[in-house]
Amino acid sequence: EIINGILSAKDANERTLCFLREIVDIRDHLSDEKASEYIDISSSTDIDHEAEKLLDRLKTTRIPAALQSSNIFQYQVHWSSNGITRQNHAEYLEKFNNDFYQAMQNQIDKCVQSRFTHDSNSLQHEVLEHAIQCKTYVTKF
Repeated sequence: EIINGILSAKDANERTLCFLREIVDIRDHLSDEKASEYIDISSSTDIDHEAEKLLDRLKTTRIPAALQSSNIFQYQVHWSSNGITRQNHAEYLEKFNNDFYQAMQNQIDKCVQSRFTHDSNSLQHEVLEHAIQCKTYVTKF
């Protein structure tokens, strides 16, 4: 999915967003029952280093090479003895939700604007510019 959707697409920056979540201290809790649902573990408490290496290369090298930084969103959450706390998870989800909404809105606006920009009708172009400005002002209130 990532290779076809981001790494191979010629227009990935116009059509693709990447949201990365890192559980920063999960390695300290590999024996926790739910830890294996969030990290590749090859045996009971051993990290699958090959999978980790491939994932790290994807996140730190391949995706940033294919997408501009404004299309990549990164989040960090902390693991406790019972997994991710409700408070920490709620904060992460709120930030993710806001970022996703704003990024999608920006991509849709750019797409709409580019379609109208190609049109040679200057009146239509001016009306679109006013509509975009109005939308910008409304979101600030």
